[in-house]
Amino acid sequence: MQWQPLGKHRYSVDGALILVETHGSLDPSETQLLMLAMSKLQDTQGQVLALFDVSGGASLPADSRRLIATWDRRAGRPAPTAIVGAGLALRTVATMVVQAIQLVSRKPSPLSFFQTQAEARAWLAEQGPPQAPPS
Repeated sequence: MQWQPLGKHRYSVDGALILVETHGSLDPSETQLLMLAMSKLQDTQGQVLALFDVSGGASLPADSRRLIATWDRRAGRPAPTAIVGAGLALRTVATMVVQAIQLVSRKPSPLSFFQTQAEARAWLAEQGPPQAPPS
């Protein structure tokens, strides 16, 4: 697994899966870099499966939430997202972001919370077959 820096966070890519380990607040510049990485995956793999391990701490400021909602509205299919290690506050914020995306895009945006990465990966594997990359 090859880790890439994302400000104070890091991520790795395996096929259509992007694994993000957070360490504190995901500021707008870090969020923008993450959205670019996810857009690349969408273009090359035809879909994105997102796994966030927030055990090291995470928060999502309003500007970062807006960037995520904007990106998901442009994407063909919102990324199924699994979150590991989230407390009640982050679960609430993540659920609100997903509901806003669904209202605007009128597309389901699967989100689920897990205690382990293994559980999260199993759930992501069930989220449908990869879509063919665009020609």
